[in-house]
Amino acid sequence: MFPRNDNDRRDGQRRPGTRSPRWFPDGRFWLILLGLLLLWNLFSFRPAPPALDVPYSTFVQQVRDGAVQSVEMTDQDIRGTYKSPQAVGANSNVEGGFPLAGRPAVIDRFSTTFPSSGDDRLIPLLEERNVQLTARVQQPSIFLSLLVTLLPTLLIVGLLFFMLRQQTRGQQGIFSFGRSRAKEHSLDRPTVRFADVAGADEAKRELVEVVDFLKNPDRYKALGAKIPRGALLIGPPGTGKTLLARAVAGEAGVPFFSTSASEFVELFVGVGASRVRDLFDQARRNAPAIVFIDELDAIG
Repeated sequence: MFPRNDNDRRDGQRRPGTRSPRWFPDGRFWLILLGLLLLWNLFSFRPAPPALDVPYSTFVQQVRDGAVQSVEMTDQDIRGTYKSPQAVGANSNVEGGFPLAGRPAVIDRFSTTFPSSGDDRLIPLLEERNVQLTARVQQPSIFLSLLVTLLPTLLIVGLLFFMLRQQTRGQQGIFSFGRSRAKEHSLDRPTVRFADVAGADEAKRELVEVVDFLKNPDRYKALGAKIPRGALLIGPPGTGKTLLARAVAGEAGVPFFSTSASEFVELFVGVGASRVRDLFDQARRNAPAIVFIDELDAIG
């Protein structure tokens, strides 16, 4: 148990019940980023002008008839323009653009699918009819290209943020191996009172004075009294020792730190002592506070 010492509480240190600042984006950041990407893709996408979808045989016949002005070919489809606009009916198959909405229209563009087996007669026919020919390599969408380019970077950044988040959760990483793993029960949690502890009336009476000292330390200091540095609770497992210690903290309205004595057993030289120092440093920074060490017989 640690009485209040104003010199031990330094400015800028975390108070009980407060959270340390987060240095990684939360869910709102990713939602905003996703929304911006969707808006960028929406405004950067320009719909192609409407084109009449015709069978390949009809396209070849139109080339023979001299109705085709220019052709743009890829390995999968053929697009082009007519020398003069073509009147199409309301039920015509139009690719891209806006629907005809049940009325006729005039369209000067067309599209068709190039046969997978190829057609060796098409190029000579286009040259014979003086059709302007352009070959084009099919490019993937801008959004897909951007995604493929940025995906490795996003994965690396996400992994770094994940590792930072795991480290800032505290006291489980290799860099905090020598720090105490005590759990702090702040004042924001539901408070445990003596009324919540069934039985143990004699132990509760002994601890009432400790609670009163934590609430009114000046009155006892004026008489020259000193607070007990600790209390030893002995009993089999399940008899309410932890609950009684939390009740003392709840009645006094001070932070409560709980840990197991097995955490202080040295697996490596200096680790146990380092964890003890770190635990009591935390308690002093949050004084007045109560430290509960369970299974004290594990040390020996």
